[in-house]
Amino acid sequence: MSAHSLPASVVLCGGQSSRMGRPKAWLPFGNEQFLRRCVRLVSLV
Repeated sequence: MSAHSLPASVVLCGGQSSRMGRPKAWLPFGNEQFLRRCVRLVSLV
């Protein structure tokens, strides 16, 4: 890795949640959607 490389990350969040009735990524987690929360937290690293 060169001195100018930035770290990369991948957030895996998928699958139709048949019991919940909507995709898992869009389920509420606190006051935000699960996927949005994951991306926000990863962006802090």
